[in-house]
Amino acid sequence: MSKKLFATLAVCAILALALAACAPPEPETITVVETVVVEGEVQEVVVTVEVEKEVIKEVEAVDEAELERRKTVIFDIDEGLVADPELWNPFAAGRRLEHGFFQAMIEPLFILNLESPTGEVINWLGESMESNDDATVWTIKLREGIKWSDAETLDADDFVFTVNMGMNTPDLMTMPAFENVASVEKVDDLTVQFTLTATDYRFGYTNFVVTSTSSFFIVPEHIWADQDPVTFTNYDPDQGWPVFSGPYLLESVSETEFTYVRNDDWWGVDAGFKLPAPEKLVWVAYGSEETRTAAMARNELDSLMGVNLGSYLALKQMTGTTIAWHADLPYAWIDPCARNFHFNLTKEPWNDVAMREAVNYAIDRAQIIDIAYESTSSASQHWLPAYNVFNSYVQSAVDEGLYDQYPLHTYDPEKAKAGFEALGYTMNAETGYYEKDGVELAMSIANFDATEMNSTVSLLVEQFQAVGVNAVQDIQPIPAFIENLTGAGFDTYYFFVCGPIDLWAKMDTFSTRHIPAEGETSSGFYANTQRWDGEAAQAYSDLVAQMADVPPGDPQLEQLFLDSMELWLAEKPALPIAQAVKLVPFDQTYWTGWPTADNPYIAPATWWQVTHVILQNLEPVTP
Repeated sequence: MSKKLFATLAVCAILALALAACAPPEPETITVVETVVVEGEVQEVVVTVEVEKEVIKEVEAVDEAELERRKTVIFDIDEGLVADPELWNPFAAGRRLEHGFFQAMIEPLFILNLESPTGEVINWLGESMESNDDATVWTIKLREGIKWSDAETLDADDFVFTVNMGMNTPDLMTMPAFENVASVEKVDDLTVQFTLTATDYRFGYTNFVVTSTSSFFIVPEHIWADQDPVTFTNYDPDQGWPVFSGPYLLESVSETEFTYVRNDDWWGVDAGFKLPAPEKLVWVAYGSEETRTAAMARNELDSLMGVNLGSYLALKQMTGTTIAWHADLPYAWIDPCARNFHFNLTKEPWNDVAMREAVNYAIDRAQIIDIAYESTSSASQHWLPAYNVFNSYVQSAVDEGLYDQYPLHTYDPEKAKAGFEALGYTMNAETGYYEKDGVELAMSIANFDATEMNSTVSLLVEQFQAVGVNAVQDIQPIPAFIENLTGAGFDTYYFFVCGPIDLWAKMDTFSTRHIPAEGETSSGFYANTQRWDGEAAQAYSDLVAQMADVPPGDPQLEQLFLDSMELWLAEKPALPIAQAVKLVPFDQTYWTGWPTADNPYIAPATWWQVTHVILQNLEPVTP
């Protein structure tokens, strides 16, 4: 065979393979008729190329995979690998929720919209929530037509059953305590009434409104009535368990990946909600920040958990389709747990307000924001997160001149030194540290082992060293840190104030009622772990206690806030440093409609139950 004929046949073969890639799957051979010249004669050569099934299948698989990808939203699992992927009891010890469980399947009664200027409450399973004048009776009405995923009706019987289960089983996780509930009863198929033992203007808000991660979960009585709520796994694919009311059904589980498929018979459509556009949701645990970031760069994640600025900027440059809450610096969204420098007020010299004032002047918050937070955060005026539901209160303190009377953000190293000297400290020229009565002014600053915490405390150490305080950093593993935190084992520490997103609840974290008896530990991570006590602390606590008897949004709250803050700022049991932030990237290759500062319909917290609202807003990108 001539070289020309061989070349022609080779071209035919290549053409045949190319045609095979575009052809329907049935043919397994391609015939090509080619006119060629062989030794001066014109001849027709018939070339038959056998196309292996694997080639066709590979092309088909690529097309099908892309089609499937365009129907699917893939989320990063915030807390990584799930040790027990077959545990779907939301009340059991060791259960996990943020791998799609309460974002796709468990629906809330009400959702607080933190991005709303007025703190709007979104009705979800609940249609209304009201109390009588003295807030001793609360009535909650469910929407009509709610269905469990097995088509059974979700009604007041399920609601009352779940509340009673919680009241009778106090060890259940994620279940409100209901300590002040005298009785709960079904009024009709859609209405439940709670009678309380005392006035509680926050009962409904605290127990039934999602303010951040989650709130009260209703479970189906027809499945749970015969189960032990402590040991029941709620997982049996053959019976269709777990059964909840959300728009997605559980399809598959593993330690690192969870898949949900849309329930096209979801009750919410008839109630006026939109059937979510994604047909499938996947939550994946990729591991390290580098691995997770690389996955989004490969279009294997649409929603990524918190990353540092470097990772985000690299990702943004690589993809051109990645966005965050802000289009420019600070990029990040504010998380609800503001960061603070805390004193242990049971130890000298930190129990002296003049010492705390001097320490405050030594803190350069601008440097901390620029370096430790890479300009993604802002200096805090308060331990409240800078959300719309709180900002007016903090602004009222600014307008009243409280921050002028009690400077918080003034960085003045010379004033810090003058403060130490006014307390009787003198500089040791050899060591460069202040001392008094032969005792060096030393400070150990504790933090749990995390990049943000480590970086911030490292800067604080440098700043305190610069004014003559022999400060050292004490990085601890989380279990040891918590043990020392609740047991008042620190000198000072860098931590946060978290808890419910409610003005009274946030202010109450510094109340004296939380101080434990001698020899006992604090009742919680944020419950006056500073052990702030004394006349001013008690006056503060009395004012905050009055807040509990005022309904949320009542004008009286502002004056109570101002009066209590004046006491707090004068004493400074802790020093607000920075707003907590989450730099959470979203990718728009396949899906748009993610919440941003330019479209702030809800918080961008896909690890919270507000994800139900986000799913209502996602739209596919047209290829």
